[in-house]
Amino acid sequence: MPYPLNTGANQRIYHVLRALSRLGHITFACPTEGGRWPSELDAVQPLFQQALLYPNESFDASGPARSDGLFDRLSRLARYHGHLREPALIRWYRSPQGAQVIANACQQGFDLIWVERLISIGLLPGNVGCRVILDLDDVQYRKLGHRLRRTGPGLRTALDLVEFLKLRRMERGLVRHGPHEYVVCSALDKQILGGESRIWVVPNGIEMPTEPAWRPSDVADPSFVFVGAMSTEANVDAVQFFVRQILPRIRRVMPRARTLIVGSRPTPEVLALHDGHSVVVTGTVPAVEPFLQDATMTVVPIRFGGGTRIKILEALAHGVPVVSTRIGAEGLEVEHDRHLLLADTPEQFADACI
Repeated sequence: MPYPLNTGANQRIYHVLRALSRLGHITFACPTEGGRWPSELDAVQPLFQQALLYPNESFDASGPARSDGLFDRLSRLARYHGHLREPALIRWYRSPQGAQVIANACQQGFDLIWVERLISIGLLPGNVGCRVILDLDDVQYRKLGHRLRRTGPGLRTALDLVEFLKLRRMERGLVRHGPHEYVVCSALDKQILGGESRIWVVPNGIEMPTEPAWRPSDVADPSFVFVGAMSTEANVDAVQFFVRQILPRIRRVMPRARTLIVGSRPTPEVLALHDGHSVVVTGTVPAVEPFLQDATMTVVPIRFGGGTRIKILEALAHGVPVVSTRIGAEGLEVEHDRHLLLADTPEQFADACI
């Protein structure tokens, strides 16, 4: 669902859809709750002529929650991770109902099918008879590789390592031997995938404000803002890293420093960081601009991930200072000490913020 425009993923999909709508008639296929028309789709309706909706609940990942029983947990692991070649990520997002909706639509005949994200590839029929572009907004195997290097050995390590190898084989194989064309967010991602001629770089972008709304705040009472979907593992790790290891160092110098965590669907781990004073978790907000206007700076303490950070583009567009890890700013044409400050260790990141 490409709306509301309060996450980077939504913004990318929305702007791609808007650009394609200028070229011809659009049939828009999307999973929604219960397969019903949601109110959020009203804002996008002018961009397409036909909508095909199928239920979120039809995805394997939306099945019954994991039971506490050992046998049930082992069965679930075997179901998703037991396949020799197919990644668990793809198996989670299998939807026979969604695939049937797409297959029926393909009988109409299209000039182009634009597929958003690797997880959607399983919805596409084998032979569609037209041009297909797959938007790899993240290189999934590389994102998982970052996390494996960052988190070290644990209970999930063996499964994650196998998943990494499966995803790498699949993503590289798609680009080198697949019949389609591919879009990535940055020249770095294109290079990582082999620099094939069928890979196009379509950078992320945002709507430019008419004028930067940011104004410097009182440095004695600084406010640090993190923006992102708070159900995403990389974002959850980032805010935990900031609040637990970086913010205490900042508060030794600036005791009144506070952090705002702005984003939809915060997990229990994120909600546990909220104390209502030094750390505030907002949950879903209709727009991030008011928080950027009041922020001293935007922090991007991302330690693993892929694609490029729309949260950095938003901050720069509004004139808000940014401190980011190198992975957080990866793929963007920005320079340390010119456009933003880059730091990776807790000590370096705290010093950069101060």
